Amino acid sequence: MDYESYLNQGIIRLLETVEKEKYILFHKTAYEDDIKVAEMLLTSSFRWAIIAGYYAMHDITKLYLAKHHNLKISEKGVHLAAVVALRYVLSDNEQKKKVLLLLAEAKKTYDIFSTPLKEKVIPAILNKGKEEREKTQYYSEEKINLEKSLEFQEKIVRPYVDIMKKMIGNDK
Repeated sequence: MDYESYLNQGIIRLLETVEKEKYILFHKTAYEDDIKVAEMLLTSSFRWAIIAGYYAMHDITKLYLAKHHNLKISEKGVHLAAVVALRYVLSDNEQKKKVLLLLAEAKKTYDIFSTPLKEKVIPAILNKGKEEREKTQYYSEEKINLEKSLEFQEKIVRPYVDIMKKMIGNDK
């Protein structure tokens, strides 16, 4: 589905003024908790470290979309809807300029941002996180070990969260 389809179904919608502050606070707290839990689980539950890491990505995305674009995402299909909404808002020229500057800076720290995809890399990383979480959470014959869990945290979660924190601004 595309952005308009999600809007028409009410999965993506404008955030009501009366709800905005609580919604933003919830997602700020959720992503911060998820990141802490993911790091704590790295040595005890590799599978759940990946799941919690992805949820940090998902929640910070919803925080960004709410705070800067007044969007709320809920109902069925929320995970893919977040990817679609992020792709949509980053196609705006002003947002594109901002993210391209941040990506140029982030390339110095994270290999994942050294890609020809430009601003499209941000939604692609979120989608990759979603796919990894689904494989890990529901069914996969792939063995989840410390190496895979650490790689996911270091190459997917941390770079994504760092960029999104900068997109959100100083107050996280």
